[in-house]
Amino acid sequence: MTGSVPNCPRSPLAREIVAAAATQVTLKTRECHCVGTSDDATVLMREVMSHGGIATYCVIGAGLFCPHHHTTFDFNEGALLPAVETLEGIIRNSDSLLPAGRAE
Repeated sequence: MTGSVPNCPRSPLAREIVAAAATQVTLKTRECHCVGTSDDATVLMREVMSHGGIATYCVIGAGLFCPHHHTTFDFNEGALLPAVETLEGIIRNSDSLLPAGRAE
């Protein structure tokens, strides 16, 4: 894997759960097939899915002003609360959205 980022398909059900939680906190959602994931996230997603789990990757827009690892990297901290609220919604609502027997 040196020099490349492996690809990983996203679970449709996981996308639905994330989109539902984001919509509850009034975030706009859109599906984008062109966004790559980090190699760590991809490896984790593949492992989860290989054991019957669901996984997806999401990005909360935060108005990045410089690229990652840049000395003046900064982002709009106003994105933190909606991001945390979305994560809370995913956690609170995922059991009711998973098929019976999947929320073990």
